[in-house]
Amino acid sequence: MIPTLTPDSGVTLYRQLIDALRSSIAAGEFSIDQKIPTETQLSQRYGISRITVREAIDALVEEGLLIRRQGKGTYVARPHIGRDMAEFRGFTNACEAGGQVAGTEVLSVGHQTAGEEEASFLGIRPGEPAVALRRLRFADGVPIMIEQNIFARHYSFLLQEDLSGSLYRVLQKYHITPSDTVKAIGISYASREEAALLQVEPGIALLCIDDYVRDSHQNPLHCARQIIRSDRYKLYMRGTCVGI
Repeated sequence: MIPTLTPDSGVTLYRQLIDALRSSIAAGEFSIDQKIPTETQLSQRYGISRITVREAIDALVEEGLLIRRQGKGTYVARPHIGRDMAEFRGFTNACEAGGQVAGTEVLSVGHQTAGEEEASFLGIRPGEPAVALRRLRFADGVPIMIEQNIFARHYSFLLQEDLSGSLYRVLQKYHITPSDTVKAIGISYASREEAALLQVEPGIALLCIDDYVRDSHQNPLHCARQIIRSDRYKLYMRGTCVGI
């Protein structure tokens, strides 16, 4: 970390501190999951106000470089998983693209009755048995999302498969390929069970993505709900201006 900031450099102390902390993290002075000095310590080290320190840390938290842990302090954050919403990409592939290792814990798998919305998309009757798979997904050992997938009953062959890896790679064995999806994105709040699984505080805001996936023949493949830690996952969307 640079020893001093320069008040008369033409760059605000706030910006200098952001750059200093970012450089220290990039240089490995602070590693992933390591606690950084407190606001008071940084204020004393640089001879600046705690308000300036707090604002700089807020900016780096917003950027995703730092993360606050209630009652513990501020730590260097793990890298986010980025997902371009214009691309169809499974969780395993998204992790690999970001240089992270995907992991899975199967929470439950079996048959359950299909709800009205699920049945409507899958082309089955409400209340008809469907294949349900619920999994906890990890990146580099950190829980990221709870994933619930619903398939029509003729996908019961999945119950005999190892579902601890990429689901789409299992489907490829049967020459079934996902082609496109319609997504509905919202926010949910962590229940006690979800908080325990994702290692977050109960009631914290989480991303909620509903997926309606079709195969390469445009037949309904499955519908899914993903409950995702918003501190570890970023969605990117590209758009074209159609009017102002």
